[in-house]
Amino acid sequence: MKPEQMSSTAEATAAMRAAHYLYHQPVVFHDPYALQLTSPALRRVLQNRFFGWLLSRKFISSSLRPITAQVVSRAKYAEEKLEQAVAKGIYQYVMISAGLDTFSLRRPDFSSGLQIYELDHPATQRIKQKRLMDISATGPAGVEFLAVDLEKQTIAEALSSSSFSKEKKAFFSWLGTVPYLSVEAVFKVLRSLAAYATRGSEIVFDYSIPPDMWAPEDRQALGRILRIIARQGEALQSFFEPDAFPDDVSHLGYHIFENISPAELNDRYFSDRSDGLMTHSAAYILHAEII
Repeated sequence: MKPEQMSSTAEATAAMRAAHYLYHQPVVFHDPYALQLTSPALRRVLQNRFFGWLLSRKFISSSLRPITAQVVSRAKYAEEKLEQAVAKGIYQYVMISAGLDTFSLRRPDFSSGLQIYELDHPATQRIKQKRLMDISATGPAGVEFLAVDLEKQTIAEALSSSSFSKEKKAFFSWLGTVPYLSVEAVFKVLRSLAAYATRGSEIVFDYSIPPDMWAPEDRQALGRILRIIARQGEALQSFFEPDAFPDDVSHLGYHIFENISPAELNDRYFSDRSDGLMTHSAAYILHAEII
């Protein structure tokens, strides 16, 4: 990622959430604000009827639709687990690498009872806050924005400058970022979190499995997209074996609730659809608790 530019993957993720909301039925993850947080150029493309037609064409849908399904299913899963955590008495919500997430706009009835902390790279965060102000002059209530570079800083360092209480349980979401960090940085974040947050805090994050474990039909389609992203300075750096990685995480001080495979995500969120929307085979989602 270039130091003074918005993350291209954050833009792309918001665009996929917007496209899903506008053009896919039934909608798995409702995000009516994603479109407003994209760039003006992307907004024009997404609202163009020709783009909607293109999404139904095989040459573009074979590449983008599985990635879009992964984006919306991980967001849906994380918010389901957040709701369950809140029901258990957790009222601090930390979004690590929040990107252009719109939770505070989409769920005011739910978010009003939470203290929300959005952590992200300074450039991405600065642009997001400006776009939020374009939507609402006051910005979202109950949200603290904290700049952090996860390759250089710890979660503890970022949260120590906020109102976050490490004596109270928290729910952490960390979506769409792990594959773009080094293996060392991923474990640094997990160790920092386990040492800093109190027992009973929870985390949901997604991770990529090695390319040789991807389904053959995904290797070519995902490869094209990933090469484009890499040219923007955001190449994938870390891959983890789905059978071994949960054990590695548990040894850092976590209890693993679920290690969700793509097949399980498809069964849970994309079964009985007429449009064939389903996620790709390259990413898993892990839900864990600090012990």
